[in-house]
Amino acid sequence: MPGIDARRACQAARAWVRTRYGDQRPQPFERLPAAQPRLRVAYVSRDFGRHPMSYLMAEVFELHDRSRFEVYAISRAPLSELPIQQRLRRGFEHFIDARHWSRAEIVRWMREHDIAIAVDLMGHTEGNVFDAFVQRVAPIQVNYLGYPGTSGADCMDYIIGDRWVTPEAH
Repeated sequence: MPGIDARRACQAARAWVRTRYGDQRPQPFERLPAAQPRLRVAYVSRDFGRHPMSYLMAEVFELHDRSRFEVYAISRAPLSELPIQQRLRRGFEHFIDARHWSRAEIVRWMREHDIAIAVDLMGHTEGNVFDAFVQRVAPIQVNYLGYPGTSGADCMDYIIGDRWVTPEAH
């Protein structure tokens, strides 16, 4: 939004979250994720297909240190034989087809599988499952790439940014 400063952008995002999701409180964790030999990280998106995010991130998914991380895709994308989706399926240790899952099923599945870090690659874009993040799918939740700015939501613990997305002055 041209001409809007960081304070106003944050206020607008917070207002959107209140309007869209109300005063939702996350479901309490009945237990924290069990200790695993490798940290379980899940990337959540509807864009694991012919989408710029897939082309930008494919190598990132492939280069995770598998001795330290167990990497999941929670995919809301249609299954296809597109070369980019085939590459993504090979790049993740686990490619989970969650197209038809409800938000509650996503929350339950991620908690039952002891996901420690959940990365939302969509934010407030079309087809997102942000309300699952509002319910807290993992102890650590991260906003990255698909929505380059603040989500305005307290449920997100981190944003991965750079000098354009998160200028130091902001």
